[in-house]
Amino acid sequence: MSHADSLHVAHALLDDYQRRYDQTAANLPRWEPTQPNDRAAIHRIVAESLGITDDHVPTITVNARREHEAGDITIQHLTATSWSNAACTALLYTPNESPNAPRPTVLLCC
Repeated sequence: MSHADSLHVAHALLDDYQRRYDQTAANLPRWEPTQPNDRAAIHRIVAESLGITDDHVPTITVNARREHEAGDITIQHLTATSWSNAACTALLYTPNESPNAPRPTVLLCC
């Protein structure tokens, strides 16, 4: 096969692939992850695609080791475990406001 023929075959294959890709993309559902039903469907599809089952998802146990106030915020020093010997730490910052006020929260994990 000549070089020109090889290029022609390669271009034809790429064109075919692009047509199939475009057709598949056009037929995909338009998910809205902020909607509970769409979010659940996305979660189910990803779990099925990756072979994730409920026994792959650990139960996470969180403990507040200590807490201190720093100005207008309270900082909790947290530890957590998931599977045996799998531990993590985090700092939870919460503003010292009325319990009924909106409370933004930042979780920093390391």
